[in-house]
Amino acid sequence: MYGNRLCPQRYRSALLALVLFASAGINACEFSDSETKKKPTRSFSSAEGESSAEPSIVVCHPEITKVFVRLGVTSVLLGADSDSLRIDGVPQVIDAGPGCGLSTRFETTPIPATILKLRNAQSESSLPLSAGADSGPRQITLDAGSLDEIVAAIRRVGNIAEHAERTQIEIARITHTIGSIAVRRDGLARLNVAWILDREPLTVVGATGLLHELLELAGGENAFHDRIGSRFEVTVEEIQDRSPDLVLVSTAREEFAEKLKLPVRRIPRELSRVPTLEPVVRLTALHEVLYPEGGEE
Repeated sequence: MYGNRLCPQRYRSALLALVLFASAGINACEFSDSETKKKPTRSFSSAEGESSAEPSIVVCHPEITKVFVRLGVTSVLLGADSDSLRIDGVPQVIDAGPGCGLSTRFETTPIPATILKLRNAQSESSLPLSAGADSGPRQITLDAGSLDEIVAAIRRVGNIAEHAERTQIEIARITHTIGSIAVRRDGLARLNVAWILDREPLTVVGATGLLHELLELAGGENAFHDRIGSRFEVTVEEIQDRSPDLVLVSTAREEFAEKLKLPVRRIPRELSRVPTLEPVVRLTALHEVLYPEGGEE
């Protein structure tokens, strides 16, 4: 099924994982399987050890809000975008509207000290327009274009919420899980994969960015690993010339698969949706898509 391909850089996935561990400032050996059994990931309720500071933070994307929930520090939130309010664990805070576009909600409330946004999110924030303010709130845009940036964003959220210990535990959870998945295909044949993001125009995952990293860490070899960019347009013939073992696509009609004349596997659109600050769920699902039998030959 996997052809005769072995990854040219046999331990590329392991090296990527080690780079992530290094950027996170964590010793991977301290989070072996035996250690995680002794020290399970902690779950913090919003009432446990919360800061006594007044709520002063507005988040403008659900992915950021989920980080506050996972860290158990939601009591520092003053407001959130409308989608974030649907997340379990989010307290009753001011509804800032879709993408934090309703600045009038803050005209009669304390002015937020910090507004957190996520780069490349499909939203426009106009917060806040409070009259009489000597200076506006600090606006911070978090990046999530790669695993390194995701780790840095989570650490920054933890620093803003003043809970460094919880943040370190969350980063350790992410890096340990990524590392354990990354090494599963080392020394084994790997699928050569073309990942289609859009069909009009036909767009695939390139050799940089989060989706490329997830594909390689999941045990695949990006068919377009030599094309710089997180995504770029191609033709059907260019995909065929790469002779991938598998083509991933979120939506494809039968005639499109027939036109490609290549093995096509449909995947949930959520797997290719960016930005995200929770890569573990994506990576786990992607690995299961590539190797549904468990990854062993």
